[in-house]
Amino acid sequence: MCGIAGILSNGNDVVQDLILAGRAQNHRGKESAGLVVGCGGLYQEQKGMGTVEQVFGRNGAHYLSGDVGLVHVRYSTAGGSLLCAAQPTEGTFQGKQFWLAHNGSLVRWEKCARECQRQGYQFTTGALTDRVASISDSEVIVALISLSSRTTFLEAIQDVLSRVEGTYSLVLLYDDVLYGVRDATGNRPLVIGRGRGITGIFSESATCTVLNIQREDEVKAGTVVEVRKATYPEQCHWRVVGSVPFSASDTEKMTKPCLFEFIYFLRPDTKFHERRVQLVREEMGAELWREHPFKADLTIPVPDSGNAAARGYAQAGSLLFHPNALFRFHYSGGRTFIELHDKRDLGLRIKLTVIPELTEGKSIVVVDDSVVRATALKRVAYILRTEGRAREVHGRIASPPYAHPCFYGIDTYRIAGELVAERQRGDIAAIAKEIGLDSLEYLSLNGCKRSVLRVQGDRLSLDNFCDACFSGNYHIPVK
Repeated sequence: MCGIAGILSNGNDVVQDLILAGRAQNHRGKESAGLVVGCGGLYQEQKGMGTVEQVFGRNGAHYLSGDVGLVHVRYSTAGGSLLCAAQPTEGTFQGKQFWLAHNGSLVRWEKCARECQRQGYQFTTGALTDRVASISDSEVIVALISLSSRTTFLEAIQDVLSRVEGTYSLVLLYDDVLYGVRDATGNRPLVIGRGRGITGIFSESATCTVLNIQREDEVKAGTVVEVRKATYPEQCHWRVVGSVPFSASDTEKMTKPCLFEFIYFLRPDTKFHERRVQLVREEMGAELWREHPFKADLTIPVPDSGNAAARGYAQAGSLLFHPNALFRFHYSGGRTFIELHDKRDLGLRIKLTVIPELTEGKSIVVVDDSVVRATALKRVAYILRTEGRAREVHGRIASPPYAHPCFYGIDTYRIAGELVAERQRGDIAAIAKEIGLDSLEYLSLNGCKRSVLRVQGDRLSLDNFCDACFSGNYHIPVK
């Protein structure tokens, strides 16, 4: 999972806007951050390991300037957590540099990588052997474009993306022109915003709010958009310039937005498929009450991921709700779901504590948006009993059991043995026992989807979601 952004101005420097866009999307990845900016075909870049603040803070980008650029925040899914794999990734097309920022994951891309190696392309992000593929899939796209014999950059993009399979939202920079591309399944978000003399392409609409510009539209699934300079002081123009096909082996020719984006990854103030994520999550909590009501003494969220769902659960059941019975220390770092494994337990001890005066002697329903490894919920159950002196602790989860690894942009395929629902083979009682809960219930898959559809937005149906992590139904074959 990554956050990407591209910004173009008609003359003003965009470095600070790019850094702000990166910070606004840093929840999508904090392993590395990178920025490229330039003007007139001359570009500068800076990359580093860590968050945007760590890489660009304390005037770390003071020497950079330009009126067009890209920024990327990375949560690695291929290529490893290495500086050489930090993006944007550079290539050359017809003698000119270009840059790519990618959110998503390709599948079965090794054949394309070998083809590039046979043509002499030297990958910088890793090596490809019969046994090991440590190359970044993003660099495979860059390599294919670099080797393309097509006449125009747009034609090269379209040709390359017709040959790869997987999910992608892309922002590319070539010859001072920005290109935004979303795969035909629309699996990952991508939006366009304009204002204050800049036009940008972003992973999340909330970035437009942070930048004080207007969100204009989503990049539609399967389309390529282009942002070009206009005559000063006009706003830069954007328009749809082409399309990309469904992957050749797609079995379902329809859009498949990631259901887990709605549940967890997106900022609550973002709109995805014209639906405000905060309202979707509250509706998931209300639906969870309708499916699994429980009259405890107190309902609380796992902060911050469970806040909206817990509020919806409590409101639907007219329950006593306290949002701060569990205290989250916000200076402890980012999301533990995307934290490196050896730091996750320590991070939770620093991040979460309990206010015992609110929980002592009570039966508690604790609501979270999802359970993947169960590390956070185990910590919550433990501290509610030991430090909070709760009489009972019951878990309610506003999504189905996360039982299957994701191959489309989240690295759970590499931690398959750590998925608690997979490890316990879907036995909810066994999961509850492992976590330390008196009871545990999950929102059904259809209930989760219905919650999205109840919030006003564009046209979707129950079949219009990627739910592979819950159902095991991979709409793009992964092997």
